[in-house]
Amino acid sequence: MDEIRNRLIDYLEVRKIFLEPNISLIKLSMEVGTNTTYLSNIINQYYKCNFHSVINNYRIQYAKKLLLEGKYDVAEVVIKSGYTSRSVFFSAFQRIEGTSPLNFIVQKRILSIRTYPTNIKDTLTAF
Repeated sequence: MDEIRNRLIDYLEVRKIFLEPNISLIKLSMEVGTNTTYLSNIINQYYKCNFHSVINNYRIQYAKKLLLEGKYDVAEVVIKSGYTSRSVFFSAFQRIEGTSPLNFIVQKRILSIRTYPTNIKDTLTAF
């Protein structure tokens, strides 16, 4: 069980298989080297949720990273995060983060402005 779990973590965190738009439990189980029932049980035990929730959580965490980098617009982030549908992305983001992608960006920018040093001493200390 530990070996399969470790391979699962490798495929998710190192190989980022969640970015593949058509990833399925069947495909992931073949990659990891086990059957779908066993992999599903490992996912349920380790992550305390089902396969689709795990994939969506990894995708949204990746999307948040891309959004904070500021290099891509939301449409590009949708695709780069493994989603094929903007509406599915927005729905998953709202469900997981409790806010829309655009509000997430605005909130993070406001927070960074609030934490910006207000005097030269704080500025020098920050560096």
